[in-house]
Amino acid sequence: LGCFAPACVLAAVLAAAAAAGPAHGGAHYWPSARGRIGQYMLANETLPRDLRSAFAWKFEHPEGRFKTVMRGNPLIDSQRNVLILTENGLFKLDPQGTIIWVYFPPTLSLMNIVPCIMDDVVYGMAMDATVYALDLWTGKELWRRRHALNAGPDTAYVDAHDGILLAGVDMSLPYGGGNLRVLGMNTSDGDLLWEFRIDLPSWNFNPLFPGDGSFIFMDVSG
Repeated sequence: LGCFAPACVLAAVLAAAAAAGPAHGGAHYWPSARGRIGQYMLANETLPRDLRSAFAWKFEHPEGRFKTVMRGNPLIDSQRNVLILTENGLFKLDPQGTIIWVYFPPTLSLMNIVPCIMDDVVYGMAMDATVYALDLWTGKELWRRRHALNAGPDTAYVDAHDGILLAGVDMSLPYGGGNLRVLGMNTSDGDLLWEFRIDLPSWNFNPLFPGDGSFIFMDVSG
């Protein structure tokens, strides 16, 4: 039987990407949790039926496999490097599984919001609503902002498109999670452009861009 553990699947995906060569035009293979805008959950690479045969490496936290929990989906940049979010750090690995850099927010808040890549920048947020932008290649912090006190503990996502970074903040206490406010921020400096308050929390906030200048998200009612 093949190996269907997350580590095996991730290794097989990277092996398939490596076999395909560099991404066309420098495009990132998997820049957000759902892939590329306009091609959500679609990839050009084909996985082998036996994932174990393509297993190349595995990732564990440097302090031990039970040190932390991974959140959400990995991201893959144009050079086949992979970004993995854990609750206590964002790790970037090369195609051989070697750590390139690690980012910990200065506040040391739990990291439960999955980041995204736009151009040469990684955008993310921690549970204390600290929003950050990192240089994709060096991990250097470009800017850091905080426009709220917290975000829900559920696994949520930020996404960036056309110069705007979207994120959910303000945990809903009655629901014990989710967020009651959506922020639109300038990707260049993190300044707040607008905010949208909702009556019911958005759980696992993850915006979609249909291509007409709008975005779509759900709250717990639909």
